[in-house]
Amino acid sequence: MLGRAHGGFPRGRAGSAYARRSSLCALLALACVLAPAAPAAAKSSDRALVNFYATAEGSHLGEPLPGGPEKFIEVVDSPKYSVRVHEYGETFTAGALTDPIYNASQTEATGAKITIFGISRSRGEGVLRGVIAHEVFHVFEFRMADSAAQYSALGGWLIEGASNWVASVLVSNDSLVRSDWKEYLAKPTRELFKRTYDGVGFFGHMASSGISPWSRFKVMFKSTSPEEAWNEAVGGQTGYLDSEASSFFRESHLGSEWEQTGPNVPSSKEVRANPISKTVPASSKPLTLTAKPHADAIYSVSITTPAPGKTSAPAEPAVEVVLKSGNARIAATEGGHINEAITGQILLCSDSKGCSTPHCPIHYAPFERGDIAVTGGADGGSVVLTRRKPCESVQPEVSCEKLLPGFVTEIARGIGQTVGNPGGLLQSISKPGGSYVSECLFLTKDASVDAEGAFRGAIGFAMVLRSPSLLGAQTFFSALQRTPGLAPIAGYGEEALLKLMMTTGPEGAEYDSEAAVRVGNEVAFFGVYSTPGNDEADRPHTLELLRTVAGEI
Repeated sequence: MLGRAHGGFPRGRAGSAYARRSSLCALLALACVLAPAAPAAAKSSDRALVNFYATAEGSHLGEPLPGGPEKFIEVVDSPKYSVRVHEYGETFTAGALTDPIYNASQTEATGAKITIFGISRSRGEGVLRGVIAHEVFHVFEFRMADSAAQYSALGGWLIEGASNWVASVLVSNDSLVRSDWKEYLAKPTRELFKRTYDGVGFFGHMASSGISPWSRFKVMFKSTSPEEAWNEAVGGQTGYLDSEASSFFRESHLGSEWEQTGPNVPSSKEVRANPISKTVPASSKPLTLTAKPHADAIYSVSITTPAPGKTSAPAEPAVEVVLKSGNARIAATEGGHINEAITGQILLCSDSKGCSTPHCPIHYAPFERGDIAVTGGADGGSVVLTRRKPCESVQPEVSCEKLLPGFVTEIARGIGQTVGNPGGLLQSISKPGGSYVSECLFLTKDASVDAEGAFRGAIGFAMVLRSPSLLGAQTFFSALQRTPGLAPIAGYGEEALLKLMMTTGPEGAEYDSEAAVRVGNEVAFFGVYSTPGNDEADRPHTLELLRTVAGEI
C-alpha cells in the first residue's frame, strides 16, 4: 500500500484494484528508473511478521486466508527507500505497497503482494509492526469486498481508516498511528468521507461505545457506497451517535461519553479540539448549533443573563433546548450539574433562585455555562436554544376520553379487563417538568354488532400532548406534518392538519378521517373510521369535530 507523510514519516495505502508493478511504473517513472529490475526477497523477520498479523486478523474476522498467509501473500523487501503516489486527492510517501491479485472477472482476490520500503524501518520496530499490520489488513479488505470496482468506491476513510484501527489495536507502540489519531481528534468538523488515515477515530469510537468493528467489517466492505457502509456500522446506534461529538471534548471528569480512549489514543494533554464559543441571545431570537452530515461540532455555550443597560430589560433566565435533528449531548460546567443526551426538549435556568414557582412546578435544570456536542449523523445535526418566559406554557390537562363528543370508552375498557389492565386502551400521564400525554384507543360511537357478528358504527382514537413550552409543541406538530396524507387546513386553532378518505363498496360509502390541531403549547391528534351507513368520519362531521377539539385544548 502507499503511504502519506505524518511528521515527516509515511503510512501505507492499499494498491489500486488494478495495480501491478508495471502500472505503478507508468505513474512513477522516476521511481521506477531508480528501482532495480529484480526486487529483493523478503527478510525472514518481515515474512514472520506478515504471517503473525495475518493469523491474528484472520482469527478476529473468523475468516483466515485461503491456504494460509505463506501461500496467499508474497512479501518483498524493496531496496528503495520510498515512493510517492497521488491518491484520495493527496500526495503520499509510500512506506509500503499492497497490490491485490484478482481472478479474470475481478470479483475475487486470489492473492496479494506486500512491498516494504526502507523508510518503514527508520523509526523502529513499533512503526514497522504497525505498517505490516496495516498492510495485511488491506489483504483481508480485498477478500471481503465483492469486486475490485466495488472496493475502490468505498473511500479512504474506510479503506485506510479501518487498516489504521487494526494496526492501532494490534501494535501498542505505533507512533505513526498516534499521529493519525491526533489528526482525527483535533478536527471534529471534518466530514468522515473526506478523512483517510485519520478515519481511525471512527472505528476507535465504535469500539469505545460498545460496537466491535471486527463484527461489522464484512458487511461494511460489501457495501456499494460510503453511506451504506456507514449505516451498516453505526446507523441507528444511539450509544455511538449520542457520544461521537462529545468525545472530542476530552473531558473525562464528565464521564466516558466526553472522552475518547483506546489503544494508541493520545492523551487530552497531547491533543484536544477547541469548542466554538456561543452565547444565547438576550432576545427571543433562537441560537442554532449545527453539525454537517457525517461530521461533528462542539460548542461552549453560555446562557448567563447579561447585566441590563439603563433602559433595557433583563433577559429571561429560562432557556429551552430542543434537538431538531441528529444527536446531541449537554453538560453544565458552571452553575449546574446537568449531563445527558438531548433527546427532545430540555429546559435550563441561569437564575440561581430557580425559574419554578409553587403555581408553576416545571423542572428547569440549573445551567450557566457548559458544553454542547452535536453529531451530524446521516442528515446533519441541529440544536436550537431559545429564551422563554418561565411558566409560559402552563395550561390545563385535557383528557383524551372527553375530547371526542359522543364517543364512549366501554369497549376500550372491556378490552383492558380481558388483558388484565383496568385502564384498557386509555392512559394519561403527567411527567416531571410539565409534560402531559393522554392517549385513547378504540373509542366508539353508535356501536353495534349485526346479525352476522360484524361491527357497525364509528371507531376513533385521540391523543393530547401538552409540552412545557411553545417550541416543544411546535416541534411535535412539525413531526405530525410529515404523516402521509395530512395536509394543512386554515381556520382551526393556531395550525391544523386534515386527511379525508372515502371508499365505496357493496354496502355503500365508508369514511376515514384524521386531523391534528395545535393551540399554544398543546396538540391534539385524532382519527375516526366509520362503517357503511355511518357518516361520522365524512368531511362535515370531521370539520365540526376539529373545531370542537380546538376549543377543548
